[in-house]
Amino acid sequence: PQAGIRDAQESRGLGDVYKRQDEIHQIGLDEIKRIRSEMEDIIQQVNWNGDFSSFLNYLRTNPRFYYDNPNDLFNAYLIMSKTIDPLLPKIFKVFPRAPYGVIPIPDESAPFTTTAYYNSPSPGRPGYFYANLYKPESRPKYEIPVLTVHEAVPGHHFQISIAQELENVPNFRKYQGITAFVEGWGLYSEELGEFMGIYEDPYDKFGQLTYDMWRAIRLVVDTGMHYKNWSRDDAVNLFIENSAKSILDFNNEIIVQLAIGTSIACIIFTSLSSANAHRIKGAVNINHFKPVAAGIIFGAFAGALFAVQIDGLI
Repeated sequence: PQAGIRDAQESRGLGDVYKRQDEIHQIGLDEIKRIRSEMEDIIQQVNWNGDFSSFLNYLRTNPRFYYDNPNDLFNAYLIMSKTIDPLLPKIFKVFPRAPYGVIPIPDESAPFTTTAYYNSPSPGRPGYFYANLYKPESRPKYEIPVLTVHEAVPGHHFQISIAQELENVPNFRKYQGITAFVEGWGLYSEELGEFMGIYEDPYDKFGQLTYDMWRAIRLVVDTGMHYKNWSRDDAVNLFIENSAKSILDFNNEIIVQLAIGTSIACIIFTSLSSANAHRIKGAVNINHFKPVAAGIIFGAFAGALFAVQIDGLI
């Protein structure tokens, strides 16, 4: 019982995500159903003859989806970042002044670290997108586009750098990172990849949906294990049945408590965008619209401020 209470308190602490555990669990289940339907559409598009499970196994095991050495994997991340850079003016007008780079996660920590992460800029130093090159045979090519838009641009680098460069605002608005917003913006940026056309290959689109599914699964797993007495086997089975991510990723990431803030914040972003679409269309250029959200850092507070700033734009 105490674990359930503690987890409920932690879900509130992830950035003003005020949701009950049962509600979060159901949101995760609903998201799994929605995303899996989109995945099934792609499986039909590539003319796969088997079932869903066999397609996931194909993605995990076929050498065509993997590099056999870390240098090629790293170069693919560099190429993707430079492919995305010239596409950004399609959806943004405001850009961070701070540059960013792509570097490998250090060898000594890579085996125990997530697939990628971002380190924000500081005076005299750019922001860095760190890519994990350990065991390239477990790091699929179709993850590269979605990881790059999430960790680098227009994901964490845009949001964090633009926030740091805001003028005439208190320092907490510049530097205090709230998980629900920071990671919610990263997930929202994955959807922006659609606007930029980086998921034209159906397998790259499946990679984007794989990360979408990953967060949805973790909504269910986080609440299931800490509130509904799920076993680790329950969590593993849900993961294997619905996601193409590797077992290595699962072991490194499943215990990290970020899913609640990330997934629900992205739902909030998407709903705010949809709710204001009829007002924005014809009145606000999309290049003006996206930076409004990128400069806001708080979860529930961000929703109210976002709506106010949209009013100002219109």
